[in-house]
Amino acid sequence: MNARRRDWAVAGVLVVIAAIAAAMVLMYAVSGVSSPPQSAFDDSIPAATQSPPPADQPPANKSVPEDDRREVEKASDDLLESVLPTIADIGADDNTNIVSKLSGLASQAFLSELEAERLEFNAEGWTREGAYKVDAVEVLDFSDAENGASATVRACIDTSGLTVRRTDGTVIEPGGSSTRAWNLFVLEQSKNSAWRIVGRTFSDDPAC
Repeated sequence: MNARRRDWAVAGVLVVIAAIAAAMVLMYAVSGVSSPPQSAFDDSIPAATQSPPPADQPPANKSVPEDDRREVEKASDDLLESVLPTIADIGADDNTNIVSKLSGLASQAFLSELEAERLEFNAEGWTREGAYKVDAVEVLDFSDAENGASATVRACIDTSGLTVRRTDGTVIEPGGSSTRAWNLFVLEQSKNSAWRIVGRTFSDDPAC
């Protein structure tokens, strides 16, 4: 590659990075977030979901049959145990394809949300290491039909075990008053298939 082409290639990369950074600055300015989020399971990030659960925080639905409740709780635990360790660590120039790696466990919309988080970290030069902790899972709603089932659950996810660093290695302190937040998930199970996550959002008062 001659010098002129190399200069144009470098300039093009810088333009793309600058555009991503500008978009994130605008996002923080509009949302009022003063520091980068600890993770996509931090309530400071707006969720993009296919079928968002209700924004309020109702108590666990006592009318859910016990067998169904146990099945959904186990499915939720299994899904989170598979998803969270996979997405917790984000290294420098991380090129992990989250959408491809977890495609059997969640919808495209939810995985795209997680993928966008990794792109944001890479653009800013941030890294993250550590582990999530799930403190509780509760079934709020369950529906069974001939072609499958769906459920809404809430999981108390603790991000205190995660450490986010800037390019220079300095630690970015998490924003908000708590590192524990209720995440509201919509799960679905098509006939003869496993449960998967199809949506995620937060309650108005996410602290748990």
